[in-house]
Amino acid sequence: MPLGVPRPRLSSRRAGHARRGLGVAGLTLMLCGSCKTGCELLHPRRHASTAARVAVATKRDCASSDWVCYGHDAQRTSTSPGRCTGPLRELWHFRPDPPNGRKATLFHAIATSDAVYASGVIGESPAVYRIGLDGQQAWVFDTRVDISHAQWPLFAHNHVVLDDDGVYILNPQTGTKLFDRGLDWWGQAIADPARLYLVNEWHVDGPPVLVGAFDPEGHDIWQQNVSGTVREDVQDAVGAIALDQGTLFQAVEYRYIPFWGLFAFDAATGHPRWTVDVHPTSAISAGSGKVYLVEREGRGQPESLAARSERTGELVWRSPVQRLDETAPALVSDLVLTFSHEDGLSAWDEADGHARWTRFVVDSAGEATEHATHIAVAAGSRTLVVAIGSTLAVLDLKDGRELWRSDEPDGSNPHLHSPVIAHGRVYLMSDTGLRAFACATEDP
Repeated sequence: MPLGVPRPRLSSRRAGHARRGLGVAGLTLMLCGSCKTGCELLHPRRHASTAARVAVATKRDCASSDWVCYGHDAQRTSTSPGRCTGPLRELWHFRPDPPNGRKATLFHAIATSDAVYASGVIGESPAVYRIGLDGQQAWVFDTRVDISHAQWPLFAHNHVVLDDDGVYILNPQTGTKLFDRGLDWWGQAIADPARLYLVNEWHVDGPPVLVGAFDPEGHDIWQQNVSGTVREDVQDAVGAIALDQGTLFQAVEYRYIPFWGLFAFDAATGHPRWTVDVHPTSAISAGSGKVYLVEREGRGQPESLAARSERTGELVWRSPVQRLDETAPALVSDLVLTFSHEDGLSAWDEADGHARWTRFVVDSAGEATEHATHIAVAAGSRTLVVAIGSTLAVLDLKDGRELWRSDEPDGSNPHLHSPVIAHGRVYLMSDTGLRAFACATEDP
């Protein structure tokens, strides 16, 4: 089998660092696992017979939620069950201090009810910060290793987890390293109530390229799609995982060896359930019985947004797309949302892939941060927050209509990205650090 056409990735430790994008309580296991109450709102078709109960549960249980990993939850829906309408009011702007002359940069943040955890680098070392709800730094964990791929942190099992040049499991109150599972790991991380799920997308001097399940302390339970014999012989150009209904889904596009596809594994045992011979070009999300991704049927073939059966991997629908970014499609109710730096936002019908609407959002020039996202959905208000370039906006989910917009909110910081919605606030990144905004929660 010939290799596909993978996207550029890091080819050496030093070159990878030079090309990186620069710029920038307990776990709600329901939201980073199978997502029970929250999904009553996110996927109402599943619960049509209990609409009244859902409305009550939404008001009582879903008005606020943690955003605990890339894509909000293990399904990668990028959707909070809370409400967020405009105008957004800036509360504070956290700029990390350079310790001992080492430049500090932030990449992505997650949020719980009492803190924000941001990944970044100090000098060349991956780092994690805890910032209080008042915008003050509580602690910083400095790995003191040498290469970051700008991975998102994860809050799981009352730990903070980072899979970036090592797997680090931290005490959320103190930043103390509880468990260290070795160097040269990079990739996505998610969790369910019993396990962590980790990817290593680059074989250097540590473990081979793989996907696996681990206990909350990082001990191995199972591994699949393991590859790598000598230093830097394999890279995964996609490295994406999502979890739904007891199945772990993985999208891979290995470089330097002919191996690719969309895979489904029993989350508890790692037993393979099915494999589809496609070339993924985006991260993946899962919900409503489907897995969503951008894929190619073969090398050099055009890209399509695809929905596949979670049970069998069979194609449900496919819609041609162009120039979409690498983020997981967002899922809310009956819509699938995608983003393109050139073509803007698009909403697709979850049932048949029909395009509902497209909204162009002006992008600005500049180097992007790896794994940056640009939309976060507030299902409770049927709105979405967009952060791109110098634009911060709130759109109506029904038709993409702009409800509120601010360009360069403080007049000087473009390259906004990676918004998350948690407990009535929006957190996002800019060139100079982490910014917090208060959401209006009533309809404008």
